[in-house]
Amino acid sequence: MKGTGRCTLWNVDARAFLALIAFTVIVPLSHAASLSKEGLARVQREIESNWLHPFDLVGSQPITITAKIHLNRKGAIEGTPEIAGSGAPASELKSAILSIRRALNRSAPFQLQEEEYDNWKVITLTFQLSTEP
Repeated sequence: MKGTGRCTLWNVDARAFLALIAFTVIVPLSHAASLSKEGLARVQREIESNWLHPFDLVGSQPITITAKIHLNRKGAIEGTPEIAGSGAPASELKSAILSIRRALNRSAPFQLQEEEYDNWKVITLTFQLSTEP
C-alpha cells in the first residue's frame, strides 16, 4: 500500500530475549490520499522513535492496533485517542494498546502543514506489532 512504512526495532533488554519487533504503521487509503507522503513519514518516524516494546508481548501472532486521533491546528492530540486492538490475549492486548497510547502522547504535537489541516485533522493509524524469533 502506498504510504506504508516498516521499521524494525530492537529491544536490548535481556528480559525481552532480544526479540526482533516488527513495527508497521499503516494509514488507510482514505487517509493516505489526504496526508502527504512527507507528512505520513514524519508522523511515522515520531511514533516509532517514541514506542517502547512491552515486555509481556511474547506471542508469535501479529497484534493489530488501530488508533483514531483528532489533532488541532498545531498538531497536538485533542481529547483521548480511540484505540482498539486484536490478535492477542487480553493482557498482551492491553499492554500493546498502552504502549501505542504512550508513543502517541510522547510524539505529539506532530509537525504537519497547517494549510492542509482539513486533510489531517483526524487520522486513523493501524499498527502491526509482531515478534519474530
